[in-house]
Amino acid sequence: MQNTQKDLAATIGGYISELRKDAGLTQQQLADELHIGKGSISHFEQGRATPPTNLLVTFADYFGVNIDYLVGNCKLNIKYSELNQPYYGQTTTDVLISRLLSLDKNDRKFILEVLKMVERAEKNSSPIK
Repeated sequence: MQNTQKDLAATIGGYISELRKDAGLTQQQLADELHIGKGSISHFEQGRATPPTNLLVTFADYFGVNIDYLVGNCKLNIKYSELNQPYYGQTTTDVLISRLLSLDKNDRKFILEVLKMVERAEKNSSPIK
C-alpha cells in the first residue's frame, strides 16, 4: 500500500509540475495564486507529499483539468469548458466522445484506422502556398 501511495504522489506531482510549467508559472507564482506555501508545491511536484482532496480540486479547477487526469486515471487532458464547445458544426466534443464510445469494437477500430490514415496523409502532404 505504501508503494501505491508513493506512486500516486509521484503521478500527481508530475502532472502538477507539467501543468505549472505549461502555464509559464514558477512554483512561487503558483503558490501565491493558490494561497499555499512554495514548499508545499515543491513537495507535491517531487512526489514527497500528496495534496489533500480539497487541494486536488483546487489544482484541477485552476488548471482546467479533471481530478482523474491529475491522479493518472485519465490521459485525456481536456478542460471541462472545452467539452461543450462546438467541435464541428454544432457537434460538441462531449457528443463526439459519447458517439465513439457507443460504437461496437469493430466500428471503433474502423474509426481509429481512418484517423490514422488522415494523420498520415496530413503528415506527408506539404502545405499549399
